[in-house]
Amino acid sequence: MMDLYKILGIDNNATPEDIKQAYRKAAQLNHPDKGGDTELFQQIKTAYEVLSDTERRQQYDQTGNIELHNIKQLAQNELAGLFEHFLDNYLINSHKSLLEMIKKEVTQTMLNTRTDIQKLKEKQQKLNSVINKVTTKNSINLFKNIVDQRLLEITSQLENQKMHEEILNEITSILKSYTEEITEQQHEELWVLPNNFYASTQQF
Repeated sequence: MMDLYKILGIDNNATPEDIKQAYRKAAQLNHPDKGGDTELFQQIKTAYEVLSDTERRQQYDQTGNIELHNIKQLAQNELAGLFEHFLDNYLINSHKSLLEMIKKEVTQTMLNTRTDIQKLKEKQQKLNSVINKVTTKNSINLFKNIVDQRLLEITSQLENQKMHEEILNEITSILKSYTEEITEQQHEELWVLPNNFYASTQQF
């Protein structure tokens, strides 16, 4: 089993900022483009991806497992959290549809996630467009090193956002198996939802 903390050269009580700095240093020293070992560089990347993610780090600390639970299990956990989150509101406003409140929340979160993915891709494209614009006669190009570090961070963020998009898709699928007794007042309120609400959820 890989010791992710040892790979980055940090203690197991390292702060998020400690992890970030250690990753940048290790990635710069061991990048394959600079003659570093490809396997070690991948281990460094994996260590950062796991330890920089609160949920994955907690799982690693407890079990030593670096792989997340499958998407279906993660979706069930997140959906359970949504039920718990909206339960008090549902008890106070029992005339509202619990499932519709959750669907609306999932829809908005999906839109936000897709927006974040698009922004990250645009930033990634801009960084790739400038990475070779600044050159030097020295053996080390500090500008290129910094851009490389940013690109690595964006790649990690993109992977996390895309995984969350998969989780939200799975939540939408799970919700289809749920039904709710709807009162006459709830029926009236459902009519005032935006016309594209159901269309937007189907786009998942």
